[in-house]
Amino acid sequence: MRSMLRHGLLLILFPLLGLAAARAVAQGGLRLTLDDAVVRALTGNQELRAARLEIDRAEGRLRQAGRLSNPEIELVGRSERAISPGQGSTLSAALAQSFPVTNRLALSRRVAQLDLEKARAEVRERERIVAGETARSYIETQRAAAREAETRATLRLNQESLATARARFQGGQAPQAEAGLAELETQRTEGEIEVLAGETRAALARLRGRLGVPVGTALGLTESIDSIIARLGRRSGGAVVRADLVALGLAGEAARTERELAAKEAWGDWKLSLGIETTRKKEGSVQYERERDLGLMLTVPLPLWNGNEGRQVERRAAADQFRLEAAARQGQLAAGQEEVRERIAGLRRQIAVIRERTFPLLRQTETALLEAYRSAGRDLTSLFLVRREHGSVHLTQINALAEIALLLAESETQRGAHPALRSRAVRPR
Repeated sequence: MRSMLRHGLLLILFPLLGLAAARAVAQGGLRLTLDDAVVRALTGNQELRAARLEIDRAEGRLRQAGRLSNPEIELVGRSERAISPGQGSTLSAALAQSFPVTNRLALSRRVAQLDLEKARAEVRERERIVAGETARSYIETQRAAAREAETRATLRLNQESLATARARFQGGQAPQAEAGLAELETQRTEGEIEVLAGETRAALARLRGRLGVPVGTALGLTESIDSIIARLGRRSGGAVVRADLVALGLAGEAARTERELAAKEAWGDWKLSLGIETTRKKEGSVQYERERDLGLMLTVPLPLWNGNEGRQVERRAAADQFRLEAAARQGQLAAGQEEVRERIAGLRRQIAVIRERTFPLLRQTETALLEAYRSAGRDLTSLFLVRREHGSVHLTQINALAEIALLLAESETQRGAHPALRSRAVRPR
């Protein structure tokens, strides 16, 4: 209950928390839970900031859609001086306006409105993907850190054995080969630690990129893999909120509207012109005569050769395509959720075997070999082999737990159910 209240407060007070996080970055470090990391990625990821500008573009297209074309003014002047002995001139002016006789403008506005809603859904879909990528990066980083920590624990045991072997050799109780074997095993473990430490640093670098924080910013990941599993497990099984399915539905509706629009656009716009013409004449000594005529002209396009049939067929096919793609994704989502459940069940069974059977046997064997070595001077080879196997099984358990956490995060991503995705506070413009 406290965790739920805390998360709710985080979403409500997000602007203040974002300011505090910014100050923490300025001071050189961030301490983050998994949900903190997702929230920060949704606000700081540069790709998301760029994607959100598509909404502004769609809003601009909506403002422009469905407007009448601008009126036109036509001015014409003619003179007879160059081709006739008489003197005469004609000046005409006309005002023309094109207008649709169908509901083309309303359909254009509807298409633009659907385009805007689709842009918003696509941004939410991108946010869903970023949230999943960030969660995966956080868990992978914690996995790398746990593997490094486990190997360092093995190194400490090997260093103790090395110290004992050297003391026995110096006391004449063991051959030099025994100390050499202990030193080789210690060096091997140190080499493994260097590799694992590099993996941890690389994972942290990837996570910084997801979060949009400066290179080299210290990150303190405060949530362990076990805690992540518990948190995500409590949130599993929620409703599916997939923005890509919404976007496909909007795209299908837009395609159907565009098909109707194509049929209406085949008629084009009618043009109505209103003009006035003034004529002046002079022949010989006859004074100028002025005549004024008022005219009205209507231009009507006829869709005899081009009725936009091809566009209508293409838009009908597009609508069917979007509908089928949405159905396919829904089927993939259901199959993906079932796959996640089965894989988690298998991993939990593997961990149960390790904890209930393998670990007790390894601890018993290692204790017996260590006691035999200390009391009777038995060879160290078997002890190191068992200790190496013990460390390997520990790493196997870490990997299994991390895989469960990753699968739970993937399930939440597939459903689009992360709490931060439902908060408008994490979508600054």
